[in-house]
Amino acid sequence: MTYRADGYLGNYIIVNPKDKIVAVRMISHQSFKDHKDGFADFGKEILKLTQ
Repeated sequence: MTYRADGYLGNYIIVNPKDKIVAVRMISHQSFKDHKDGFADFGKEILKLTQ
């Protein structure tokens, strides 16, 4: 089972105990405001690691 917690501005954490994966995505307020995310597919890429 994989767990995900979403936070403010698109910050989030993904935890997969079975595969021993903990991934944290952080973005600054300025980057979010300027639409300079740069890695919108982060969650999808991490989930691929568990499949």
